[in-house]
Amino acid sequence: MTGSQVLLDHILLVMIALVWPPAEWRWYYPRSVRAIAAGIPGARARLYRNSVAPQRVFTAWIVEESNKRCELWFDDKSVLTKKRKIFVTE
Repeated sequence: MTGSQVLLDHILLVMIALVWPPAEWRWYYPRSVRAIAAGIPGARARLYRNSVAPQRVFTAWIVEESNKRCELWFDDKSVLTKKRKIFVTE
C-alpha cells in the first residue's frame, strides 16, 4: 500500500466517522422528513437512495483489496446494476 493510499484511507475514515453522520443528522434528514410530511412525490425514495448509495460506495472502497479493484455501475435511477472485481498489477 502506497503512502497516498494510506492518506486517502485516513481521509475517508474521517469523512465517514466524523463529518458525514453529523451533517446528515443536522441538515439532510430533517429536510427529508419535512419533504415526506409535505407529500412531495419521490421524497421517501430520494431519502433511501441518498442514504444507501453513499454507504455502499464507502463500503466497496473500504473492502478493496490491494491487488483488486471493485467497479460499480449504476443506472440512471442510481440503482446498482453491476459489480465487478478486477485484478490489477502495478
